[in-house]
Amino acid sequence: NPGDEIITAPITDPGSVMPILIQNAVPVFADVDPLTMNMTPESIEANITDRTKAIILVHLFGRPCKVDEVAKIAEKYNVTLIEDCSQCHVTKYKGKYVGTFGHMGCFSLQQSKHMTTGDGGMTVTNDEDTYIRLKLFSDKGWDYKYMGDRDHEFVAPNYRMTEMQGAVGVAQLEKVRSGVVEKRIALGRLLCGLIADAPGVTPIPFDDDTEVSWWNFVFHVTGHDPDAFCKAVTAEGVSMGAHYIKDPIFMRGNYLTEKKTYGNSGFPFHHGVTSREYHYGPEIVPGAVKALSTVALWGMHEHMEEADIRDVAAAINKVANALSSK
Repeated sequence: NPGDEIITAPITDPGSVMPILIQNAVPVFADVDPLTMNMTPESIEANITDRTKAIILVHLFGRPCKVDEVAKIAEKYNVTLIEDCSQCHVTKYKGKYVGTFGHMGCFSLQQSKHMTTGDGGMTVTNDEDTYIRLKLFSDKGWDYKYMGDRDHEFVAPNYRMTEMQGAVGVAQLEKVRSGVVEKRIALGRLLCGLIADAPGVTPIPFDDDTEVSWWNFVFHVTGHDPDAFCKAVTAEGVSMGAHYIKDPIFMRGNYLTEKKTYGNSGFPFHHGVTSREYHYGPEIVPGAVKALSTVALWGMHEHMEEADIRDVAAAINKVANALSSK
């Protein structure tokens, strides 16, 4: 219903936020762990109100959130858990694939992802009622298999890719784990180890329970100026950038900070059933602000060899040592 609240991440693509607004709901932003940059269960639970209807849990940069803990919170408060796996394809947490802990898992298949159909995406669920309702969004709220006469159950767009794109996606599903994800996991683990002792550099932590499939390789520049650091590494022949989206996603445009989602109406933030004032500023997510101030990104991919990773590590270590000696 208009004015319902959906909790999501402050470090993400707008694709995690705009669908909330398109459904006339209000996004509420949980804070993140400043090192992993993933939403924390504690912040999620602290943001739940009597208007919370769902949690969109974003597994960022290929590193799973503590999704088992978040699933327990969702069950406790009877809210829907939607896993945004756009940057975390076929990746396991505690032996189970992300996207299968919650009520549904959503995957972007845009051109930069682990697997792509050029654009589009897919959703998985183990609930038949949810599956049927999701299918209705592919053809304006109608499906001939389930509805017979051409009656449209609700207002819906055409959320679907072409048949050719679907065929490309199905073919890739059979090989994305071994051909892409497992290779990135191994390469990323190697690189983390090679830069672990670089002064002023902090790799993203992982453990035996947590696979990291590295949509991009990320780490934190904690002892140097991140912009100068990335510029120096780029000069060594390794293209690298700092800060990702630079600011929490709700600050990247005025549609949230100035409540200009639907012209000047203030909707859905100012609505008859809304009982609170919504404020979107950096102070509501200090962990995200800290993370974005130090994060560095490099475009690692599965076609690289161990020698490439060692070259990248050498560049990072060289710059870190040089800046530390000044």
